[in-house]
Amino acid sequence: MKREINNQLEREQQSWMETNTNYKHALSLTKETHDAIEANLASYQDIYERYMELDGELHKRLTFLSQKVKGQQIKIGALLKRVEEQIAVIKRIEVDIGIKIRSCRGSCEKHLVHKITTDNYNTWKKYLLEAEKVDNGFQMKDLPRLRMALVIPNNVTSAQKPPLVIEEKKLGMFERIGSTMLHLEESDT
Repeated sequence: MKREINNQLEREQQSWMETNTNYKHALSLTKETHDAIEANLASYQDIYERYMELDGELHKRLTFLSQKVKGQQIKIGALLKRVEEQIAVIKRIEVDIGIKIRSCRGSCEKHLVHKITTDNYNTWKKYLLEAEKVDNGFQMKDLPRLRMALVIPNNVTSAQKPPLVIEEKKLGMFERIGSTMLHLEESDT
């Protein structure tokens, strides 16, 4: 009977040692997994921050380009008006030349046949109208901004999620990694 008890104790001790070994192995795997996930989350946080910096730079550049486009639109509008005025002056000068040639009644009238054609002026006006449509068709709106906001975690008590302690170090729920949320912010103007 003593031998049976010793055998049973040895089996229990062996079972306890295997369980302890498995437990230590599981704890080390848990710690490695926790550290790997925490490192990944930290790198993702850095990526998000870099992304936000790039977004800010891009927004500044696009705003600058938008202002440049608006300035160019104003210049194009002024040039279109100037071209329209010049076309009117050319037409008036051509009509004046036609009147003078017809009033010549001498050798000019026989050698110069001058006829005013309005086709060129109509074509030019058509091109000007098309250019004004293109110029007026391009409207720049204020660009929305991408914002990153820190998400406030729910207040969960420590009794609801007990921390895991491995090698005297408490493994928490990645406290140093903040949860963030990205959202588009429309401008008011």
